[in-house]
Amino acid sequence: MHKHAYLITAHHQFTLLCRLIKMIDDERNDIYIHIDKKAKN
Repeated sequence: MHKHAYLITAHHQFTLLCRLIKMIDDERNDIYIHIDKKAKN
């Protein structure tokens, strides 16, 4: 079984980020998210 890793850097548009995560969420994927320290939410 092949696995994929996703590294996502975010600092705004968190609604879009949630949508993206739902689309790639799978047991074969590892998802890593870095939220910028300057993010306001």
